[in-house]
Amino acid sequence: MSAFAKNTDTKKYKQLTAGELRNFGDPLAWNTTEDELLIGYSNCQLLPPTRTGAKNFDQTNLILDYNFDHVGLAETGRYWPLVADDDRLPQRFRSHFLSKKLYCTTACNKHDKVSGSYQLGGTSSLSTGNLVGRIIGANEDSSGLGRWTWQRFRGQGEATTCIVSCYKPVPPNEGSGSVYAQKLTFLSSINREVCPRQAFLDGLASAVTEWKAAGNQLLIMGDINEYISSHKMKAFFATLGMREMIMEGHGNSGPADTRSNRSDVAIDGIWGTLGLSIKAGGYLPFHKGSNSNHLFLSVKITSLCAFGTKSPPTRLAAAIKLRMKHPRGQQKYNTAMRSMVQSLQLPARYRHLLTTHFSPPSPQDITEYEEIDRLRILCRRRANTKFCRMHMSAVYSSRRVNKDQLRMRLAEDLIRRKDDLSKAK
Repeated sequence: MSAFAKNTDTKKYKQLTAGELRNFGDPLAWNTTEDELLIGYSNCQLLPPTRTGAKNFDQTNLILDYNFDHVGLAETGRYWPLVADDDRLPQRFRSHFLSKKLYCTTACNKHDKVSGSYQLGGTSSLSTGNLVGRIIGANEDSSGLGRWTWQRFRGQGEATTCIVSCYKPVPPNEGSGSVYAQKLTFLSSINREVCPRQAFLDGLASAVTEWKAAGNQLLIMGDINEYISSHKMKAFFATLGMREMIMEGHGNSGPADTRSNRSDVAIDGIWGTLGLSIKAGGYLPFHKGSNSNHLFLSVKITSLCAFGTKSPPTRLAAAIKLRMKHPRGQQKYNTAMRSMVQSLQLPARYRHLLTTHFSPPSPQDITEYEEIDRLRILCRRRANTKFCRMHMSAVYSSRRVNKDQLRMRLAEDLIRRKDDLSKAK
């Protein structure tokens, strides 16, 4: 039984009501085609401190079981600059995506100095599969408060689509360490007397105006901690030329999307500009979600609607994630990599491509880009072999070492040492 199958066991959720066990909106099915994008959002309520935590596996299994192309996360609860390299967000998911590409964007409050990796709030965006090949930009909230992350994707011609994951703090009722208190401390430090919740709306409105001015279609996913069907929220997004996409097809109230919400009105939503329309959308019940007290949201959008084309994007060569901790190995790798890249004139070829390409890219531009990327990955793999070695039974290499080969090498090393000891006697 898979981890996801265990998560869907309703015996674990005996306390849930019949309504909380029901799906709201369109039923979620496996995404079988590249012509459709399956996009999800979840308030995960604190990721584990390490990559081995159970909630990481719940998130991963949910993404893989339905073949999501993009997932936004809120309240990740991690101060990423102090998280160990092996426990960063890409490493939490990458080992499960052996046959798929993965691109992660994370955000946290960089103005709140903490002693460990735990910090309330934060957002993340994950893209997988062929959607990674369309990314032309990604970043976080420019204020450094970790209020949202975004990823921008290229389409046909000048068409671009930006997907945003955001989190608005709850009202001030959770003490000095709450997300609201973090934001209020920063705003006070810059002499700005405004409620952090209103500052969030003001900042998001300013960012949306910039994104739309740049020609982007927008999809905003967020936990706004306020009824999405309220007049205030409807007016706010209507002013920005956006509307809530799931409620548009399934009524105005929505489900009670948190365990503490008993009013049958959602506080998590997905909003889109007028040029975007969904093929399906809804909320998964709690026992089929991501092990959180919030429902998991999803929408399905056609590639033709989002990007103006059905053709698959450029396929990028898969790279190896390097994690070198041996100084001499690092030096050997950097020297070899620099030499090979310069000999193939990859920087010059890439600069030439940037200055001469047109939109949409010509077949020659696409071929040249894919060739540059293929050579870059080939250089990384060859440079990697320059420092692969055994030293005191430790493997200094970024390559995946076959377990049987490793056992054989260790056995040979032990036999050799035993022989040396016998000869010395």
